[in-house]
Amino acid sequence: MSAPTNFDRAQAALDLWILTAFLRHTVESGGIPISQFPEELEVETPESTFRIKMVTDDSALKDDMFNLWMSAAGVCVTQVDTELGTVFGGTPRHRPESDPEIQSVRELIYMLRCAFAHDPVMPTWVIHSAYAKPVEIPTISIKIDLSSLDGIQLDMGHLGGWEKFFKLMILAVKIIKRNQPN
Repeated sequence: MSAPTNFDRAQAALDLWILTAFLRHTVESGGIPISQFPEELEVETPESTFRIKMVTDDSALKDDMFNLWMSAAGVCVTQVDTELGTVFGGTPRHRPESDPEIQSVRELIYMLRCAFAHDPVMPTWVIHSAYAKPVEIPTISIKIDLSSLDGIQLDMGHLGGWEKFFKLMILAVKIIKRNQPN
């Protein structure tokens, strides 16, 4: 079995976010109520076995599903940024691209990664001075001025909503696939 490619790793992270979207929808629509889970679970690892308790009501489970979905978004953007950095060599500031779309995608994903990296539970924009500017990605209709967001809690509305986040991740994964070494 060959080692996973940059594309494989980025696609796996996007697939994880998509899976959590389906799981969140199923839980929120009542398809998986809390009664489907055991109250306690025995977790076996090579090092030990231990027990954990589950949340106690459907409302808490729905909140946890949103948090899981948001966490998966952080994993997705972090992995996609890692693969972009590997394919293109370093951060967007240190290795700028001549293609403005690729450069804008890299800059926006890097700033999203920074938001999750500095506070994964409540991501907050951390805009480095080199990126404090408007970013536009016309192919997916994203236009965002990063200069006004430093220190503000991340809201996907800043991008134009979750659909824009999804389109950004798909575009980035395609860019990785097109540009990864053979």
